[in-house]
Amino acid sequence: MLVRAPSSSSATSVTSDFDVAVSDFQGEVANQELFDFNALYTVDDLYNEIQKTQEEQGRSRQLRNMNKMRPLLDCLEQYSSVLNTFVQVKPSVLALIWGPIQFLIIVSRNYVQGFDKVIKMTRKLGDCLPQFKTCAGLFRENKGIRDILYLFYKDMLEFYLILLKLFQVKGWKILLEVLWPRYAAKIDIVMASIENHSLLLDREVTFADIRDARDARSRALKEFEQNETMRESQKFWDYRVSLSPQLYEEALERIKRDRCKNTCEWLADHEEFQRWLNGRRKSTAFLWLSGIPGAGKSHLSASFIARMRSSGKTILFAFLSFQHQETTTVVSVIHSLIFQLLYKHQHLRPALIKAYENDYTELQSYVEYNQQLLTDLLQCIEAPYIVIDGLDEIAEKERQFLLKRLLQISNQCPDLKVLISSREDKDISTALHLKALSLPIRQNNAEDIKTYFDFRVKDWLDSLDIEDDTYSSLENLVQSIPSKAEGMFLYARLVIEHLTNQTDLEAIRKEVEYLPTGLDEAYGRIIHRIENMYLPEKNVASRILSWLACAKAPLQRKEIMQALMVQEGDDDLVVERRILQDIRRLCGPIIDVDGEIVSFVHFTAKEYLTSIHSGPFISESTAHTEIAHTCMTYLMFICFDLQVSKDELDDALLRGHCVLQAYATSHWLYHVKQGVRDRTDSAEFRRLCQKISTFLARRNNPSFDRKKARVENVVELNPFQKEEKHIYDTLCLVNSSDALELPEHLKFSKDSRLKYSGEPLTLRQCWDEMHDRWEALVCHSDHQIIMEGIYGDRIFKCNHLMCTFSRIGFRAKVERDQHTRFHKRSFKCGYPSCKFAKIGFFSQNQLKQHTEVSHMGSVGQSFNERATVDLDQVTLEQAMLDAVELGEIEYLDVILDRVHQPPLNFLMHIAYLRGSKAAVLDTLERRGAAIDDRESLRLLAHKGDPDSRIPVSIGSAMSRIREEYNIYQSSAGGRGIGVAEGPQTVLTEAIEGGSVEVVRWLLEHNADVKEPILDHKLSVTPLDYLFARQLFRSKDKRLRRPLMQDIAQLLLESGSNVKNGSSLHNLVQCQIQPEEQATYLSMAKLLLKYGSSVRKDALHYVIGCNYSWELAQLLIENGADIEIPYTLNDPKAATPLGRCLTANHKKAAEFAKFLLESGAKTQLKADDLSRGKEFKLDPKKFAKWTGTPWDDLVDSAHRSEAAAALPPVDFNMAYPRPR
Repeated sequence: MLVRAPSSSSATSVTSDFDVAVSDFQGEVANQELFDFNALYTVDDLYNEIQKTQEEQGRSRQLRNMNKMRPLLDCLEQYSSVLNTFVQVKPSVLALIWGPIQFLIIVSRNYVQGFDKVIKMTRKLGDCLPQFKTCAGLFRENKGIRDILYLFYKDMLEFYLILLKLFQVKGWKILLEVLWPRYAAKIDIVMASIENHSLLLDREVTFADIRDARDARSRALKEFEQNETMRESQKFWDYRVSLSPQLYEEALERIKRDRCKNTCEWLADHEEFQRWLNGRRKSTAFLWLSGIPGAGKSHLSASFIARMRSSGKTILFAFLSFQHQETTTVVSVIHSLIFQLLYKHQHLRPALIKAYENDYTELQSYVEYNQQLLTDLLQCIEAPYIVIDGLDEIAEKERQFLLKRLLQISNQCPDLKVLISSREDKDISTALHLKALSLPIRQNNAEDIKTYFDFRVKDWLDSLDIEDDTYSSLENLVQSIPSKAEGMFLYARLVIEHLTNQTDLEAIRKEVEYLPTGLDEAYGRIIHRIENMYLPEKNVASRILSWLACAKAPLQRKEIMQALMVQEGDDDLVVERRILQDIRRLCGPIIDVDGEIVSFVHFTAKEYLTSIHSGPFISESTAHTEIAHTCMTYLMFICFDLQVSKDELDDALLRGHCVLQAYATSHWLYHVKQGVRDRTDSAEFRRLCQKISTFLARRNNPSFDRKKARVENVVELNPFQKEEKHIYDTLCLVNSSDALELPEHLKFSKDSRLKYSGEPLTLRQCWDEMHDRWEALVCHSDHQIIMEGIYGDRIFKCNHLMCTFSRIGFRAKVERDQHTRFHKRSFKCGYPSCKFAKIGFFSQNQLKQHTEVSHMGSVGQSFNERATVDLDQVTLEQAMLDAVELGEIEYLDVILDRVHQPPLNFLMHIAYLRGSKAAVLDTLERRGAAIDDRESLRLLAHKGDPDSRIPVSIGSAMSRIREEYNIYQSSAGGRGIGVAEGPQTVLTEAIEGGSVEVVRWLLEHNADVKEPILDHKLSVTPLDYLFARQLFRSKDKRLRRPLMQDIAQLLLESGSNVKNGSSLHNLVQCQIQPEEQATYLSMAKLLLKYGSSVRKDALHYVIGCNYSWELAQLLIENGADIEIPYTLNDPKAATPLGRCLTANHKKAAEFAKFLLESGAKTQLKADDLSRGKEFKLDPKKFAKWTGTPWDDLVDSAHRSEAAAALPPVDFNMAYPRPR
């Protein structure tokens, strides 16, 4: 901002003011070495630069109409002449009249969009400035003219400064369209200031006039900056709450807090690290810190992050953890990196705001979209760093996908440095081979382990009440331990903490004498101690470890403590069972407690406890089953009955009986699914069935209408389908209802029967009622203190059951309220095809803005229509060309009203410039463009999503228009395309372009969905064309989106025939990516809904293309034969199961398991597979991949066929309320 104190109007003082203005301007310009404005003194030099620019653009065929700048240059020439006449200024003052324009031309001329904006703004400035030559006679009579000329000079410098700051943003070409509105609005303020200053020319001015004029502009710009910054900041924080990115600051602080002083310092001096840090070649963009578990990789990562932050560098990071494996995806990691970047570089936040408001679905879910957004942002900052720690702790598919995306981002961001920290897993090693520098930690961390161990030993010995001789003896005794660590901090930690649990010197000496070898033995010692505890203590420790190993989400200490109090048959919480001992002392150093969160000390601890190396100590299926029993027993407590009074609910809350409610209500069914996944114990299964039967009867919702409900099959619940059909059907209904929020119109209903009529169980109603009482209590100061003592300080909970924050909560009510606002997007778009018809907005104002931008076809009246009244036809056509080149759509619309029979190419260009379907179709129809104007509609069809604004290069658009128009004229002889050919051809183009609204419009105008179209000389229906060629085979990733499902829906609703099953058959044969699975299954369900037949041999095509057992489940339920031979006429040919046995990979094994569980028959044993040459499936690998030995699975399948069913559950029986 150029701000100066008022000056007097004397000639000497004004001259000084100009000099100060020059100094202020130069002080505001960053990178002053780029601006040598003193070298340019005359307008002739500027015209020479303009001529040079036009010659360059002519050679590159990007010539722009720079005559638009002439009004400004004329005004500035007049201004400099008047300035020299009335104020004898220095040459440096005159240089700033011309110099910045030259720089703006030079910096933007190689980028058409930026150059057009410079021309447009300079044209506006020229129109805004007064004609100084015409006003020269007034200057002699105006005593304040010098001050007025100074005001104009400051206005022009402010104008230049705004544009110069834009073009100084690194990567401005990438984010020009995003950043431009803010800069353009600031220029408008300067323009308004110039107009106000022009009013001072024809009247006497006082010192107060000059001071007020100067202050008005400064104040307007300052207020604009403050308001825009506040608006952007509010939106940024709102959108952060909505997207809920996983930030890793707490993990970073925890690791830094645990890090021992004087460790990790070797990394900065390591030759390979320095080569990565200072390298400039692509081969040095990645550094891989590799090491065995517990080697201190996370501490090295945290140390590097802290060092880079302290030096002011931009460093983005993620500490990935096995605890969050299910919720960690590529999108979630990229979201985290994006938000971290925007915390530091706030000027780039408009990019996120635009993405959120224009492309919410893509931003929320699509990897490619988020990858490109992150890439764009990284290209706009200097030398960024990314650190990904614990890559090996997330799912294998996700980490492979994440590595692939990071490599792609690195290719587009040459300044980016990426540090990866993980175990030496084969898939990571393969992905980074020859693409990353490798730095093994084990060879370098021995001194750090010794430092850490000495610190821990000193801390331990200092806490003991022992004599000096004993102190020295113990100190010497343990000195050999670091040498046994073999590069593992974790080993040293486990051993020293295990020693601290010993009760006497003899036990300590014995432990040191027989030190464990490796982590497994270290863990084994801890488990051995647990197994030798008194039985009650042993059982408690085992239950704690089972919960930690199987929990769906990280557990809080109070949740574990309450779960331990629940026993089979309870109908209320028995407070006397509360565990008094410290759970960490019970379980030993194998667990860690950080604040309220309890977890394993390392992910290798869970691996050990659930592996054969420990027995396994924890059988996951058994543990899941017991947790499911605990959750169901807990949820049958009296306090969760709907009949209890408010006072009873308050009493339960204030006594702490509801600690586990959110977890149990959300995840009891998850544990049921996991418990029966690999079931081998039929007695345990029958016990679980009896428990579920009792639970479902107790929590049955009498308002739920089972007859109207549609059961959607859940594969994980298949074991119940065969033996307990009633239980299976109800669990499937519960599974579907858990995934849904209450309908918007029912959320505030006072009729509970109507409100929860879609709920099979009363759990959600109970949760809502309990939450209402919770809210009432925490608003009372006395009760709030009690609640904080029981439930912790995060007592403000989200009221949406399936939200993570319904358990975790917030410390402040305002934070919770801000969060829950993003569950209530109740303002829906009225256009059914628009994605915001389902997503909605948070306010009426947001909906109004969206509708105006995306759906309004009317054009604003910002241009004076009288300007075209007196122009002849030739001039109007020239004006059309100018309007097209400048992108002035509104002005073009005015001209079209006055041009007789506008050429088709102009109509086509409107399709490029216009961003909304309504505006384009309105223009085409209003100008007489019929459905047979194939090229016009074809252009529109290729626009893709018609409800988003797509920036188009004006130059390239014009060149394509001329090219396509010539083709149109030559191919059609200027006579147009026949109606019979037009709609079908354009329908093909619209399907290919993914343009939902154009397909809808064509179908409304008699395009025939049954009439075949030509596809590479083959005649196919539009629906078959969509599935066979476009849906999953197109190279354009944009097509792999739900909007293609909308097109399929339209075609089906319009009468497309699916009876022959060809479309479904094409879909079955698609090669798909993991992120496309949901769309893939939705498409299949859609076709089946409209009556598509299923080929008997469909499962063979699933095996040949994608091994999707979800799709196979659908196909089997709709007629696919599970036993059909691969060759129909050859009964000896392989069945689907037989074909799976001829492949030796994980997908084939998992599919074979699914087939057996679904009723496929076989007498083959594991030995048969090993001996048979025709079989490639390795039984040992099968057991590893599926978690179940082959023989156990076959035996289980045989037992399932013969098993007797339990009696059906009577859900209407009266259940006596316990006393």
